[in-house]
Amino acid sequence: MLDYSHPSAHPFNTACKYCHNGPLEHYTFGEDSEECVTTLDEYLLRVNEEPFHYNYLLNLMTTPNITDYLTAVDLTEDVYALPIHLQQLISEAKEEIVVSKLVDQQGMKTTDKPALSRLETLRDYVTTRSDGDISTVINILEEIIYDEDELADILRN
Repeated sequence: MLDYSHPSAHPFNTACKYCHNGPLEHYTFGEDSEECVTTLDEYLLRVNEEPFHYNYLLNLMTTPNITDYLTAVDLTEDVYALPIHLQQLISEAKEEIVVSKLVDQQGMKTTDKPALSRLETLRDYVTTRSDGDISTVINILEEIIYDEDELADILRN
């Protein structure tokens, strides 16, 4: 039986896209830094080292006042990496705030803000479920990002 104790000791390691066989730059995160993994534990350890990619959403869910945050902070590139239903919810809420401020300046009656209300409902759900623990908030947000049905259920209630 062959011994694969070292990641680059497997057959065809020179053609393996995960084994680096020359002087390459070292990447801290991402697929380019991965070598062939010999155990599931090593794989899970490397996957868990990846940073959280949705900082805008995390900040939005942990801010004390969503309206002030949406007013003060422009949408960043990581918002456009979110699933379309979350992009749309955040964009609509931001638009409602801008329109509301314009209407207030003209002295007219403000309108309802259904997208902002749904966003606050989502934040309340995440806050309640996480009990204030940021690492749990990240896990809950990842679940919501990848499970559209769960998000729909949260916003429906």
